Amino acid sequence: MSYTNSNTQSESFTIINARKIAAKIATDLELFRVYYGKPDEQNITDYAVEAALLLNEKSLKMVQYGFKRYGNVILSLKYSVSPYNTLVDDNPGRIPAHENIEGATFFSFLEYSDYFFTLSLTDRETIKSFLPIKRGDGQTPTYSNGYWDGQRTFSSGGVGVERGIFRAI
Repeated sequence: MSYTNSNTQSESFTIINARKIAAKIATDLELFRVYYGKPDEQNITDYAVEAALLLNEKSLKMVQYGFKRYGNVILSLKYSVSPYNTLVDDNPGRIPAHENIEGATFFSFLEYSDYFFTLSLTDRETIKSFLPIKRGDGQTPTYSNGYWDGQRTFSSGGVGVERGIFRAI
């Protein structure tokens, strides 16, 4: 007699999964606030809500937060949604604490996913209406004279966000 046992497991991504990932982004931003004074606590909350809602709607491609001086990024946290089923879930943190941001301004830049643009204009506007941050069009940040490191992955429910840190030399 022979027995066969098969087990399939499927995860579905929910707002709870999206909030878990967004909480890790918020933790990194809280370290930015502690080390560099920006963003403030309300903005951190708003950025986390924005990330969670867009992740839940499959509408986030990439978001970054950082500091620019003379139009060039000198320090940035960049979170890109991974196109693969991601199982790795790192802890947030390990944010550089002693970068020179004198004369720099804080910025945030977001790109919507390809999926977002397949939605009707009405659906896109509905999603945007729930976001606590009203964004306009902007220029992709300019990077020069620096390097990316600090690779981490935050995931939940099979969706992952890869974090990179840009540091000017």
